[in-house]
Amino acid sequence: MNVTTAFLHPKLPEEIYVKLPGSQIRRLLKSMYGLKPASHVWYLELDTVLRRLNFTSTLNDTCVYIRFQTGVLLLVGIYVGDILIFSNNDKSKSWLRVKLMKTFSMKDLGSLNPCPGIQVTRQDRSIILNQESYLRHALQI
Repeated sequence: MNVTTAFLHPKLPEEIYVKLPGSQIRRLLKSMYGLKPASHVWYLELDTVLRRLNFTSTLNDTCVYIRFQTGVLLLVGIYVGDILIFSNNDKSKSWLRVKLMKTFSMKDLGSLNPCPGIQVTRQDRSIILNQESYLRHALQI
């Protein structure tokens, strides 16, 4: 899923002013791209929505959320304005997509395609995400 204009959704928790061309100064009511707190404010808004849906962020990565109820596992991975949804139940994936699309303007991009820096491999009923090439490049090995 891709959240269209993700950084333009959230309201700002503090007063921020911008100088427009000329001498006009305006207070921003919502976030915008290029604003330092934009990604953090977006994350907090998405975090609030997911927590209302009974998701919990993992201890190792605050951009990975999990919900496990009555044998149904839902995993959500967040990468800026992209959301990856994994589940052992197709109905639960559809339920989450509908909930998110009611809250945010989103595009359903269909099946998982490679993400930047992540190699995606499908085996049987499993999906393996590997970042070896990204790590090698980052560490310049």
